Amino acid sequence: MKKNFIRTLAASVMLAAMAGLMTACTSYDDNPVIVKPTASLSTPLTLEAIEDGTITFRNNAANPVTYQINGGEEQTIAVTGAQTGGTEIKVSAGDVVTFKANNTTYRGLYSSNINCSADCYIYGNVMSLIDAENFPTLKEFDATNGTRTFRSLFEGNTHIKNDAKNARRDRLRQFENIHDI
Repeated sequence: MKKNFIRTLAASVMLAAMAGLMTACTSYDDNPVIVKPTASLSTPLTLEAIEDGTITFRNNAANPVTYQINGGEEQTIAVTGAQTGGTEIKVSAGDVVTFKANNTTYRGLYSSNINCSADCYIYGNVMSLIDAENFPTLKEFDATNGTRTFRSLFEGNTHIKNDAKNARRDRLRQFENIHDI
């Protein structure tokens, strides 16, 4: 019964993100629980190092991408315009790297790519690569000129992992009125 409840809750969370308002039923009864999402997708795209290593960001967007390690000084990743290379960010286990940019279009011959040399947790809002300030409420972008926006962004990255603790915390922050069941 506990597995069914967890599956129901997980499916409900995914639907809420898409629909904005949902009705979920618990496994204990057929009474609906109204769950209203809040506008708290405010965590930018984030990689958290599990082990020492590097994060390589190949930026083939129209403009630079910025990143911060552990909330420190903002640093810039220049546009490479190539299929190889990129900016290597050295990280130690526990380092948290956030990414933001103002790139409404990702045009060009090659796609941007993020790769980790060692295991990293991934969480946050990928729309922070589109609009550095307004990403928490951003729901779309120029698909005509941005056909390569997220194409191949994590291609070949075998070291990204879902951080269950942070993912669960972020999901719970997105919703009000969740009752203890």
